[in-house]
Amino acid sequence: MRLRGVSLCLLAVCLATLAVYSVSFPGEFHYDDYPLILDNPRVNGDTFPLSLFIDQYGGRPLTMLTFFINHGTAADVVWSYQAINLLLHLFASCLFFIVARRLFSSVSGTVADTGSGRELAALFAALVFALHPLQTQAVNYVWSRSVILMTCFGLLALLIIRRAGWLALIFFQLAIWSRAEALILAVPLVALRPRAWKWVVPASLVNLALFVRSVSVYSPREVAWNHSNALSYWLAQPYVYCKYLLLMLWPRGLTIDHDLKVSAWSAAAGAVALLVLVAILVLMRRRLPESAIGLAWLGLALLPSAVIPNTDLLNESRAYPAMIGFALAVAGMWLALNRPVPFRRRWPAMLVAAVLLAGLVAGTWERNRIWRTEVGLWTDAAAKAPGKGRVHYNLGSALARQGDVQRARAHFTRARDLDPADDYSHAALGYCYEQAQELPSALRCYRKAISLNPDNDYAREGLERIRLRVELERPDEGL
Repeated sequence: MRLRGVSLCLLAVCLATLAVYSVSFPGEFHYDDYPLILDNPRVNGDTFPLSLFIDQYGGRPLTMLTFFINHGTAADVVWSYQAINLLLHLFASCLFFIVARRLFSSVSGTVADTGSGRELAALFAALVFALHPLQTQAVNYVWSRSVILMTCFGLLALLIIRRAGWLALIFFQLAIWSRAEALILAVPLVALRPRAWKWVVPASLVNLALFVRSVSVYSPREVAWNHSNALSYWLAQPYVYCKYLLLMLWPRGLTIDHDLKVSAWSAAAGAVALLVLVAILVLMRRRLPESAIGLAWLGLALLPSAVIPNTDLLNESRAYPAMIGFALAVAGMWLALNRPVPFRRRWPAMLVAAVLLAGLVAGTWERNRIWRTEVGLWTDAAAKAPGKGRVHYNLGSALARQGDVQRARAHFTRARDLDPADDYSHAALGYCYEQAQELPSALRCYRKAISLNPDNDYAREGLERIRLRVELERPDEGL
């Protein structure tokens, strides 16, 4: 019966997740999918450079290898990339069910009735994790595969650390190669098996050193110490933590590109709220141990993105592993309310769980509809952040790919007006003028882009196209 119950729960998680994500197929590539996957020679080349596993820790070498295999078998067929992301999400959700079930059965006093109570608690947690709208970016955005892959290997490592330490260490390494933030998994691995520090700590230090070397050599813009204002990034993190938690509690206003402006008062209020949350965590650790563990995991999972400055203060895909903690906290509180109630009289609690899950399904279904097209995704983002230039630039790019150059031009103009120092907006406007045969205006835009950024190859290619065209069609005219 126990095996049958577990199998039925896993089947329920998979079927529910497949049903709610079916609306996003067939989708489209988005944003960084084009330069980092489709146009990346490491992905579309004949061979994959295995040296990346040593010299590019910040570049997610194992994730890049999966893209290389994906491209080699399906080229640019988008649904194949989507399908792998979704299958990984299913796998992560099933692994989390097993982890949650083990946690609910091992913490004393959690489930006083039959073994079915453990399955129900773990099932509820796994469904919250699998069906939450905040997870849609990690699943639908192909480039975000790294965070799902990292979570899968991380959960595998946590599941077997007490029985097979060396195998867990291998999964830990695979998680790091998927996404460097997996280094934080060293904390729960050592907590579960203290003697494992002899392997985990040295491995973590070696990986950390290689990550620092990678960032030093390749110097990605706005990452780590290359960030233009790391102090303001760090000061904003208490508010960002609270924002993530609010999006988990009430997933409204989700978007691919949040326009987050954090004032000093907001940062201070966020810091106070976090201190209150920590105090609640300490007070509830005995009465609600599962929820306390969940909230601790949530804070730990978001720590790497808080410590290492990045381009965006908040990115929804970063919350993917943290959702494990949120789901455990919610399921733990749900169990605490049910604990004194006989199993057969728990239908009100079941109804509450069903209503909550129905709300998550509705939100995820709607977000998946938005994620289905590039234009729809950025139209939604522009409606929620009308004053952010990057949003209008990306909406213009999506429209230009569809051939709607006139509408694209309007959004590129808006992006340029909002951020006059953005060379890409000027170059994109140059392309629109070029397509409209307004060559003098195109030249001005391309030259402005190059003056702002001499390395803007897109603008230089545009200038060269116009030069060749003028020489061919109007040899007497000069540029």
